[in-house]
Amino acid sequence: MLHLNCKLGFFKYYAIDADKNQQPSENITIKRCLINDIGRLISYNRGDKSVMQNGSYMRTLTFDSCVIDHVSAPSVIHGNGTALTVTFTHVQFGHNEATQLLQLDSSVAVILEDVTFLEPTMIKQGTDTCSLCGHVTRMVLSDNG
Repeated sequence: MLHLNCKLGFFKYYAIDADKNQQPSENITIKRCLINDIGRLISYNRGDKSVMQNGSYMRTLTFDSCVIDHVSAPSVIHGNGTALTVTFTHVQFGHNEATQLLQLDSSVAVILEDVTFLEPTMIKQGTDTCSLCGHVTRMVLSDNG
């Protein structure tokens, strides 16, 4: 298992409009990691040139068999009208300074499969907030049904 410490963000998607390859990115998987002591888990703001995210877009991102502990800021994941699915499968969230783990816009769906939250954790999508604690067998969070 890979062990990572990073006080900034863990995953930031870079894609600029000048890139020759403008195909969407799919099947990005982060697997068997211990992710500890980070700022944000994910940073994605589709179309934002100032953060170099205005090129090709992401369709899917998966965290599989990971332990995520000591996150200090909420992840901001905005598809800005472009659908994105973020999946957490066989993941344990430990102690996190940020009680709000994810901040999503309406174009982002989150799938939780066999996920354990050791402490109360919030996921915010638009104006809706979902509070989670304990084990989640399967849950889909989406503004699209």
